[in-house]
Amino acid sequence: VDLPVGRGVIRWSGSLGDKPGKFFGVELYEANGKNEGAFEGHYYFRCKPNYGLFVRSSNINAQLGME
Repeated sequence: VDLPVGRGVIRWSGSLGDKPGKFFGVELYEANGKNEGAFEGHYYFRCKPNYGLFVRSSNINAQLGME
């Protein structure tokens, strides 16, 4: 997927804690993220530190293919 902070691969989708709506867990190709797949101490997926990011579909600019 293409995001404002860079490109990556969707590793997870679903509810994120008590936040409303659907989220996507993205592993970025570069260290432009905010986490390693965890939110509030719970791992939803795993990746290297600062390569993970949780976003809503409105933040996804384009889906580029499948890995």
